[in-house]
This record gives sequence, structure tokens and C-alpha cells, in this order.
Amino acid sequence: CSRAVSAWEIFDSVFTAECVKNYHLLVNRLLENGENSIEFTERLCRENPSLIVIMDEIGGGIIPLEKSERIWRETVGKAGCIIAENSEKVIRMICGIPHILKGQKQ
Repeated sequence: CSRAVSAWEIFDSVFTAECVKNYHLLVNRLLENGENSIEFTERLCRENPSLIVIMDEIGGGIIPLEKSERIWRETVGKAGCIIAENSEKVIRMICGIPHILKGQKQ
């Protein structure tokens, strides 16, 4: 490989996408590549404000033994908070039932 490619370049498609699912896994990939996923999330909110983000809530339950899993879990929570703060509408799905946390019902 003649040129190293950052994870930001690999994941640039999210900056123009309409919807991203499994954002929690994207955060993990960023962390694995040594990228700052919080800065990535903030940039994403600025550059693609109409993006629909789907992510699992991974912060519940037993705290993982592995440090890397704890960091991932904490970072996903922070990323979710940043996305929610910058969103007009936030919907939490539980067992297929939508719970509107932010924004108006339509």
C-alpha cells in the first residue's frame, strides 16, 4: 500500500448518506483504527444534519471486563448523546414500539 488511508476516508460515505444503521459498530471500527469517534460524530452532525442514525443502546447490563469494550461502550453512549443533542427528533425503539424522546409526533 503506497498511501495510508484513515478511517475518516473509509467512512466518508456517511457524510452524504440518508441513513446509517449500526452506528455503534461504526464507532467500534473508528476506535479500532485509532480515530477519534467523538470528533467524527460531531463532524457528522455538522455536515449531514438530516441523516437518520440507527444504533443499538449497548450501555445496559453488566460492565465488560475488557477495557477496550468499556471504552467502546462509553464512547457509543457519548456519540448517541451528541447525535440526540443535534437532532430535531429522537425515537427510541423498544420491542418495535417507538418512544418519542425528542420532537413532535406526526
